[in-house]
Amino acid sequence: MKKILLISAALLAVMSCQKYKYDTNFSAPTKLNSPESVNIDPTSTQNVVLSWTGGGAEDGGICLYNVLFDEVDGDFSEPIAIMASDNGGLAQLTLTHATLNILARNAGIGALETGSIKWTVTASRGGEVKQSEVSATISLTRPDGLSLIPEELYLYGSAIAGDGGEGRAFRKVSEGVFDMFAVLADGEIYFRNTTGDDAVNFYINSENKLADGEGTTTVTATDLNEEKNYIAERITVDFNTLSMKREKIGELHIVWSQTYGDVGPEEFGIKDPVYRFTYDGNGVFSRTIDVITVPYRHPGWPAGQTVADERYYFDVKVDDVDMRWRWSSPSLTGAAPEVNAPLSYYDIVEVTWASAGQWDNAYKFNASLLNAGSVTVKIYGNLDGYFCHQFE
Repeated sequence: MKKILLISAALLAVMSCQKYKYDTNFSAPTKLNSPESVNIDPTSTQNVVLSWTGGGAEDGGICLYNVLFDEVDGDFSEPIAIMASDNGGLAQLTLTHATLNILARNAGIGALETGSIKWTVTASRGGEVKQSEVSATISLTRPDGLSLIPEELYLYGSAIAGDGGEGRAFRKVSEGVFDMFAVLADGEIYFRNTTGDDAVNFYINSENKLADGEGTTTVTATDLNEEKNYIAERITVDFNTLSMKREKIGELHIVWSQTYGDVGPEEFGIKDPVYRFTYDGNGVFSRTIDVITVPYRHPGWPAGQTVADERYYFDVKVDDVDMRWRWSSPSLTGAAPEVNAPLSYYDIVEVTWASAGQWDNAYKFNASLLNAGSVTVKIYGNLDGYFCHQFE
């Protein structure tokens, strides 16, 4: 009996010393399923499902799947996109029409064109990856328009090299509308929705419409006519109208609401070329004021009538049309804000000069800036997403 117990103990000891080997064998899918063709409608809520069967883990465990997409004559060595399957481990991938539109564009299929892409699947487990030996093809017909409307927009190309360089961010004005102040050189420009490697490119095509793809737009240098004091231009890209607009900016002044005259030692409605803003580059305009002296009397008022009023705004010519850059909120009647107040106080909206009342939506100088020596005013085309101004 004692010998039997000793033998049993020895067998248990040997078994406990042996490592348990997990079955990690798996194989890639052997059959792929997808629609033969899709007419893409980016507004559609009907999804397209790619699925596959065959292969998998021999022990019934989970494999992770990636779907590779490529041009129809590609070999998946440099796929146009790689996407994880639904939840990473399901044997299917659900695609929206918007995603299919991007895939079609990346495969070189233009708007209103029909072309094909192909796809295959890789399975992985324990760090090992196996690719399916089969692939499937889908015919895609793209709609007119763009593959997406970006949330952000950046300017690229040789024409912007001298003013902030490639990758300068536009300000988002509203949904699908972006603008930027710049000085361009003769050259090429194009737009991207991100500065990353997976960016979507946009450009103005031969029909003068915004398009997506690898094209560029040839532009002439910004008109800096000295006689008209053009100092920069505003570029507006509108994804809603598929357009780009270039507007000349000049005769930019900071003026008193009371007198329409330049802010500074002058008092009575005079706009002197000496006091115009200059363009510093990278979307910034500036003017240094020797001293901010508040005018106490308007020449049209009765003798003896004086009042100090610290309200101001900006006058500017946009394509030679008089415009006003002013506050987005009603004029202050109380105390002026602090110099370091939130940017929302110093934000700027543009209206025509003819429609702007003398006192409407004016800013108000903080008392610390008055009669306090030199002050520099800077207007930013895009400061943390604001078109605004600051004092230094």
